[in-house]
Amino acid sequence: MAQRVIRINELANTPAKMATPAEPATATKAAKKAKPAVLAKQGKLKVSRATVWRWVREGRLPAPFKLGKNVTVWDEDLIDQFLVAQAVEGV
Repeated sequence: MAQRVIRINELANTPAKMATPAEPATATKAAKKAKPAVLAKQGKLKVSRATVWRWVREGRLPAPFKLGKNVTVWDEDLIDQFLVAQAVEGV
């Protein structure tokens, strides 16, 4: 049986890339900085990429492995086990 793997884009939420509309010169600094949080895709873990990497660093999430120089993946079965364990702890 082949090992199933999952990449960070499928694990974590992916923010949408939004074009910044032109703002009126009278807009406040806070209004200019405020941008709506829009997700392009919701990941399996429903957290940000930064959270995924923090959980790996803390040992909460199984460590990924490299398939190539620029390809990092997680064992999908281990991720599924992690999700089951989280559901049991939450009950």
